[in-house]
Amino acid sequence: MRGSSLALCLLLAALLGTTVEAGTPANPCRGRPVPDEGYAHVPTGSPIQYKHNPPTSGPHYPQIARPGVYLREILPGYWVHNLEHGYVVILYRWPGIPPQTLRDLQNIFHTFPKSKYGYVKLVIAPYPKLPKLLVAIAWTRILELDRLNRPCLEEFYRTYMDRGPEDAP
Repeated sequence: MRGSSLALCLLLAALLGTTVEAGTPANPCRGRPVPDEGYAHVPTGSPIQYKHNPPTSGPHYPQIARPGVYLREILPGYWVHNLEHGYVVILYRWPGIPPQTLRDLQNIFHTFPKSKYGYVKLVIAPYPKLPKLLVAIAWTRILELDRLNRPCLEEFYRTYMDRGPEDAP
């Protein structure tokens, strides 16, 4: 019976022109998958080429970015390491973000739930190369938004917080 249910779901997805990712319910707030680019450490400050913009995995520096809201760009090599540790990173387009949206992002940082390590595993930073106003990323996942959607961002955060390939603070 189980196999026939899966076959039926896959058939319906094919007929409707959608895809079904095993083990992940169809929900736009969960973002979409991005291919894994590995997790090698490279010397701090060395140039890193990523296949995806913004990167959701790949080579990174041995240090993480401290959780918080940043007004200056952070090199991806730092926050990709955060993703490996199960953080969520919210990037915003700068210039271009309305001041109220930035205040809302600061509120999000201060009110989102704490991880199992006792603090909010979230980095919020400007990233000028964004195609959308906001992008939330986790290890191999991305959620692109044209405007702030707090419930959606919180669902993304709750879904992927503490779920990186390395279980670390």
